[in-house]
Amino acid sequence: MNLSEYSSIIQNCRTLLDHYNDFVVVFTRRQANGSAHALAREALSHASRNTFDVLPFCIATIIMNETP
Repeated sequence: MNLSEYSSIIQNCRTLLDHYNDFVVVFTRRQANGSAHALAREALSHASRNTFDVLPFCIATIIMNETP
């Protein structure tokens, strides 16, 4: 994997995080975060940017199952 293709994204994230002190970034395995994985997979199926006003059905049940 060539990390240089991600360097601008990483730098942009670092810049944003410098401005928002209450944000925290942690590693979570995909298996432990099914809702984020499902939402990312759903986003790939859309040709353009979408804004969801309600919780997308594709992740609603996953979130309910992940909530303690």
